[in-house]
Amino acid sequence: MFEFISANKSWLFDGAGLALVVGVVTFIYRKFSKPKEASHITVHVAPSPAAIEQTVQTTTATRIAPLTFEQVVAEFRDAPPLQIEAINERFKGVSIRWETRIFNIEKSANDTVRLSLHFGPGTPGLIICYVALADYKELAYLKKETPVTVIGEIERATDSTVSLTNAQLLL
Repeated sequence: MFEFISANKSWLFDGAGLALVVGVVTFIYRKFSKPKEASHITVHVAPSPAAIEQTVQTTTATRIAPLTFEQVVAEFRDAPPLQIEAINERFKGVSIRWETRIFNIEKSANDTVRLSLHFGPGTPGLIICYVALADYKELAYLKKETPVTVIGEIERATDSTVSLTNAQLLL
């Protein structure tokens, strides 16, 4: 083999010969050496109710105000009548998440329901929102005082009522 290389060294080591040698070595290397395959393990785990609730929270409202119902309605109690609209504008669009209870459910137009929520017996004030019955079919079976978490944006407020838009319920 060494004699062949020394006899043909000019041909082997000029451009064509060198390309041929490199190609043969590369082919042999690829053919007989197997690259290490990355191991992929896929585990499918059903999400827990807490994980589902967290997903709902993070996708429905990016920022939820640490605002209580009492703080909202207190702004209206002693406000001068000409300041009411300015106070409403300040709260309009603020995202909230409140732990409430069902006070009343009424059918409305277009397969929606008007949901009246409160914070428990003896607690003044109502939260009003509209939701599609198709999205919350279980509302047809829920009784008064059933706990409901409501997530939404304040649309309008008074000294005893807060109306929400884009309401979503966690039942």
